[in-house]
Amino acid sequence: MLALRADSWYYAGMLRWRVRARKLTLSAAVFGTVLSVASPAFAQGDSLIQADATIAQNLQKVYETSVPIILTLAFLVTVYAGYLYITSLGNPEAVSEAKNWFIAAIVGSALILLMPLIIQFLGTPTPTS
Repeated sequence: MLALRADSWYYAGMLRWRVRARKLTLSAAVFGTVLSVASPAFAQGDSLIQADATIAQNLQKVYETSVPIILTLAFLVTVYAGYLYITSLGNPEAVSEAKNWFIAAIVGSALILLMPLIIQFLGTPTPTS
């Protein structure tokens, strides 16, 4: 069996993948930050919770503001799962951890997007977007 040295082609290839994954993670973090800062609720300059609004109106505004932030976090978790998968080097435990992170991001995204339907099914007033 051949032993891989630190200067072998395999090691150099993995370093290139790690650098690419770090650049992708940094780009995703910057993109997510820009998305969450540019949220329409904060662009108007008003506060998130208003004293003269009803509870339902305040909850609707919180929901509408939190969806882009939560989806941005889910995107970052998906990027992190991809990074874990790329750097796992075929290790079954690391691949399993990456899959778990990916599944958690998908399930979280689905729950937050389906929240109005879940609330309507339970019989409470739904926040509409």
